[in-house]
Amino acid sequence: MEGKAMRVHLLLAIVVGVFMVCAAGTLCWPGGTMMHYVAPNGSDANDGSAGRPFATIQKAADAAKPGDTVIVRDGVYTAANSEGCAVVVECSGTAEQPITFRAEHKWRAVMDGRDDTAKYGWVLEQDARYVIIEGFEMKEFASHGITSNSGAQHITVRGCHIHHIGNVETTTHYGLDGIFDNSDTTYHTYDGNVFHDIGRTGPPEVLFNLDHGIYTCGKHNIITNNIFYNMNAGWGVQIAGYHTVDDLLVSNNVFAYGNKRGQIVLWQPCHNILIQNNIFYKPAVENAINFFEADLQNVIIRNNLVFGGGLKDNDDDGVCQLSDNIAGKDPLFANGARFDFHLKPGSPAIDAGIADRAPSTDTDGRKRPHGRGCDIGAYEF
Repeated sequence: MEGKAMRVHLLLAIVVGVFMVCAAGTLCWPGGTMMHYVAPNGSDANDGSAGRPFATIQKAADAAKPGDTVIVRDGVYTAANSEGCAVVVECSGTAEQPITFRAEHKWRAVMDGRDDTAKYGWVLEQDARYVIIEGFEMKEFASHGITSNSGAQHITVRGCHIHHIGNVETTTHYGLDGIFDNSDTTYHTYDGNVFHDIGRTGPPEVLFNLDHGIYTCGKHNIITNNIFYNMNAGWGVQIAGYHTVDDLLVSNNVFAYGNKRGQIVLWQPCHNILIQNNIFYKPAVENAINFFEADLQNVIIRNNLVFGGGLKDNDDDGVCQLSDNIAGKDPLFANGARFDFHLKPGSPAIDAGIADRAPSTDTDGRKRPHGRGCDIGAYEF
């Protein structure tokens, strides 16, 4: 019995060791997954452990394996490579073990493009799979906050603050976007992010429709619980079917102010598009949803609320299916002038949404529905 007890204690010690320590003090979980740390006062010569963090997110990205989590501590990160990219992600997770990049505290890990000196915040290369980017602030990059190149799959961007991207005077015909996903990308989810003040600032005005919060070209993508405001050089979301956008959900977002021509635009082949439970607030002088040279199939627009403009223009050739939309009623934001888009009591958006395919939580993480029905917009009352 004494020998058996010793063997049991030895086995427990081995198990505890596997859970607690892996390679120079870095926390390690079963299956070999690790926690890597990044801090402004770190060094890329360190091992990335909690006590010896890396200095750059790029170093952690190069070290990441399936199931790993990169914790980025509070501070400002300005490093970029010779091509102006802050982080290039070429690693791949799996469905069971994604690779997660997470700000330790929401919006307090700041990726700064140094007044448009750097071009890109994140570049997700074609081999990037099952990657989560969560809780960062990204600002002042010249081109994109996040770019997904063709082939990237199963990418999630959650809870980020993406603003003042592409605030430059330029005559380039390329879009300057908060997030851009290229043709032949698939299964991207953008949830609970805030986008504002994105796009060029100088002449010529003819190019003032090219820059967007999200420019999506892929298939099987989801855009939920986001806030878009002050998109003065383009739309909150452009749906661009270079190789056909197929199976896109745009649900429970808030679009406010911005481009005089609207807040969502569909261009080229766009098939199986569901736009529901969104608030379109003061889309200036025209309509919230626009169609430009669009080839549409199975586009459903339902249970949205629009105030201060029309819901859509008339260039859809009667293809769109509209139902239960609310026009001309003030959504009664807590303080729209200060960009607080929570709902006040009595809002016509309360309980007016549709639960089918709505996200299960709101931007604050509150369970949806909360009350008799699903609310329209990013927040449950």
